[in-house]
Amino acid sequence: RGMVMELAFSINRDGLVDPKHEVVYKELGQWVRDCYGSPVVSRSSQHQNRLELDLPKGSKFDRIMLQEDIVLGQRIREYNIYVVDHSEGDGRLRQLLAQPGQAVGRKRIHLLPFVYHVDKDKDQTMVLEITKSVAPPQIKHFGIYAPCYPENETWSMTQVS
Repeated sequence: RGMVMELAFSINRDGLVDPKHEVVYKELGQWVRDCYGSPVVSRSSQHQNRLELDLPKGSKFDRIMLQEDIVLGQRIREYNIYVVDHSEGDGRLRQLLAQPGQAVGRKRIHLLPFVYHVDKDKDQTMVLEITKSVAPPQIKHFGIYAPCYPENETWSMTQVS
């Protein structure tokens, strides 16, 4: 939440990046752009304690990004994220996707321990329910993102020696 990732950039005596390291830095930058450049679906809202995303049928995702507009301060103190399945009779089946959150701040990314597959035959909605805030929430971004790499694989950069 609101972190800065520090990388140990290796600069040579001439103040330049070694070409082998440059390749890895570019790969990392491309991975971040590929991973978070375009959400599957997203929205923003002001002064609402409940936001909904209609999940595209047949889509899949493994991360949820929340961003609060913190110009007026961090307002959200507690929230839940869950999926509602509208096709389950009159009862709306809910599946909690992430542990209840306590703050969003500038940015919060929930990486799910699984890839969520949206059924092609069901209408499903993801819900962000803000249960406690110190003032009306200002949601800058609520979105879901497709897996950054194929299922059952992990990402690895080029090895630099």
